Amino acid sequence: MSKNKFQKLSENIVNYIGSKDNVTYFVHCVTRLRFNLKDKSLSKPEEIEKLPGVLGCQWQGDELQIIIGQDVDDAYRLICKEHGFVMEDAIDEDLDVSVKKEKKKLTMKGAFSAIADIISGSLIPFIPVLIGAGMIKVLCLLLSTFGILDPAGSTYNMLSIVGDAGFYFLPVFIGKGAAKKFNTDEGLGMLMGLMLVAPSFIALVDEGASITLFGLPVYAGTYSYMVFPVILCVMIMAPVERFFKKISPSFLRVIMEPFATLLVMIPLAFCVLAPLGAILGTYITAFLMWLYETTGFIGMAVLGALYPFLVITGMHNATTPYWLESFTKFGYEPIVSPIDCLNNINQGLAAAAVACKTKNKELKSTGLSCGFTAIIAGISEPSMFGVNLKYKTPLICVCIGNFFGAGLCGLLQVYCYNVYGTGGMFAIPCYIGPTATNIIFYILAMLLGGAITFIATYITFKDCA
Repeated sequence: MSKNKFQKLSENIVNYIGSKDNVTYFVHCVTRLRFNLKDKSLSKPEEIEKLPGVLGCQWQGDELQIIIGQDVDDAYRLICKEHGFVMEDAIDEDLDVSVKKEKKKLTMKGAFSAIADIISGSLIPFIPVLIGAGMIKVLCLLLSTFGILDPAGSTYNMLSIVGDAGFYFLPVFIGKGAAKKFNTDEGLGMLMGLMLVAPSFIALVDEGASITLFGLPVYAGTYSYMVFPVILCVMIMAPVERFFKKISPSFLRVIMEPFATLLVMIPLAFCVLAPLGAILGTYITAFLMWLYETTGFIGMAVLGALYPFLVITGMHNATTPYWLESFTKFGYEPIVSPIDCLNNINQGLAAAAVACKTKNKELKSTGLSCGFTAIIAGISEPSMFGVNLKYKTPLICVCIGNFFGAGLCGLLQVYCYNVYGTGGMFAIPCYIGPTATNIIFYILAMLLGGAITFIATYITFKDCA
């Protein structure tokens, strides 16, 4: 899709979100434009959905998400250029002063939604890092499997360093994202992540010696690949930094604010918050593994059927701490990864089935392009919002296909052995494991779920041409 295709979107978007002054935060992820608005009632999502290039529109909390697809960067750049938004950064903090905050009753649903929103907001800006690093790891796996590169060779090692770095230093990226989410200094947020994975600290942990800080015991754990430790650190750092910003004399603020914040946060981070986050991640992983072993393929099938709705609400991002922990601790992941890959492919196949059956030229083109993006690249949102959710029956067929595909993965105990960048066809090599049957079983599950999804969609979809 060319940049000019987004011209009408750019021309109208400010009017449809209630003016530029109604925006407190504007970023984009892999497929969506994301506007945080002061007053939701001023927006017109139904009008936005009618604009060329827009596949769908939805709310997540106070964030208006406009689904564009893989060309979202073109739309984002055009809107920023023509309306003066700061690219890939929050709009001036002062715009947020007049926001009227309503008291909301805390519920279990609201609490989970808030947690998912924090994790999602901290991770989403760095999805390209995970995709790029993940695909480098897949490339290494393929090249070594087919004997093209020697795993002990220099080229393989250099590629592995890059692939591993994206995940090993994940706390640094999350520190920046969490700082933006909690409206605190992003540099200090990154430092919270850096100090948890600093080579000198890791060396102390590896030595096995007792570590203390101001006489307080330091938990000797490693935090690479982890999400919760740095999020907890930045969450507490935010009010600490604001406190010192408030009490510091203006002529000393540039020194006192970061220095005093770090003096407070260093013992809190190493002795309390980071260990608490690590323990939390460990227990969540242990619980999900217990649930998997207890419910077996039935639990997998049910989760597979429900997974599209987790993606719709953005709550699938909340599973990231679990699967990263699983890969680190066990060397494989048996639940979320297989389901995620199956769901992406099935979303694409449902959109492709609609394209094959419809006589509407525009819908046919949308279905084919969105389907290709989901099946090959593993980006399912364009298919899901642009076709499947819009016409309802295709989404139901995806749930059915996921049910049987995920159920077969659970029955045959399919494991994902590598972190993938995107969960489409390129993720298949990640199922190469100690036994050759693992990848064969995954392909069988993919074919079963895909065939059910495509056939069911083709039969039940009623053409709108």
